[in-house]
Amino acid sequence: MDEKKSESRSSAADQFRAASLSLRETIKWLIAGFAAIAAAIMGAVPLVSLGSLAGSNLYVAAAAGALAVAAILVALYLALDLLLSDSFYLGTLSEDSAKDVRKKLERYQDNLVAPNFASLAQFLERRQAFRRRAQAYDGLPEERRTQREVDEIKKEQEVILPTERLIVAAGHFELLSERARKRVPWLLALALLASSALVVVAWALASKAKDSSVSTAVAVEPGKNWETIGKALALKCGDKGPIRAVLREPPRAGWAVVELQAGAECENVTITLPASIVVAPLGSAANPSPAQANP
Repeated sequence: MDEKKSESRSSAADQFRAASLSLRETIKWLIAGFAAIAAAIMGAVPLVSLGSLAGSNLYVAAAAGALAVAAILVALYLALDLLLSDSFYLGTLSEDSAKDVRKKLERYQDNLVAPNFASLAQFLERRQAFRRRAQAYDGLPEERRTQREVDEIKKEQEVILPTERLIVAAGHFELLSERARKRVPWLLALALLASSALVVVAWALASKAKDSSVSTAVAVEPGKNWETIGKALALKCGDKGPIRAVLREPPRAGWAVVELQAGAECENVTITLPASIVVAPLGSAANPSPAQANP
C-alpha cells in the first residue's frame, strides 16, 4: 500500500513538472511573438522612409518608432525574466515573495502531503527534524552507529521524500504561474502600445506620401512674348539647336511632351513644348522616339 501511494505521489509530481514545462513553452511562444513584432517594425519602418519625412511628421514618426522599439524591448525583458525564473526550494516557502504560493499549497495541502502529516506546516517541521537527525547520525563515530537507527532513518526518508518532491514540483509550477499572471497584463499593454505606435508611424509616412501627391498651384511669369522663358531655357540647355530630346507621348492639341537629353543641367528633364518646334521623327508613348526640339 505504501509503495502504491509513493508511486501515485511520484506521478503527481511528474504532472506538475509537465505543467511547468508547458507554461515555459507558452512563454517561449510569447517571446517569439514579440520578436516577430519587432521584426515587423524594423521592416515596415526603414530608416530611408523616415529620412524622407520633414517637420512635424518626422518628429511624430521618430518618437512613435522609438516608443514601439522601447515597448518591445521591455516586453522581451519581462518575458525572458519569466523564462529564467529562479528554481523553487522548500526554503522558498518561508520567503515573502512566495507567500501567495504557500497560501495556495496550504489550501490544497490534503492533496499534497502524505496522510502521515496533518498539514503542510507539520510536514515542514518533521522534515526539518529528520534532516537534523540524519546530520547528527552522519557525525557519529562508526562504533556508535546502530542498524536500528539506520533502518529508522531510511523508513522516515521513504515517507519524507515523495511528499517533498511533490511539494517542490507543485510549488515551482505555482510560483511560475503566479509570476506569469502578474506579467501578462503588462505584456499585453506593451504589445498594444507597440502596435499603436507602429500605426502612428504608418500614418506619418502615409501623410508624407499624400502630401507629395498633392499638386501645388503656382503662377508662371513668361515675360514679354515668353522671351523670359526662352532665355532661361537657353541658359540651362544651350541656345544652339536643335536640342536632342525623347518624345514621351504623341503630340496632342499642338503640344508635345519631351525629355531633354542635352547638357548636364537639362539631362532627363521632362518638358511640354509646342509641337511645331519638335522635329521628326515622332513616335508613340509605347515606343518613345528620339526627337529634336528646335529653339
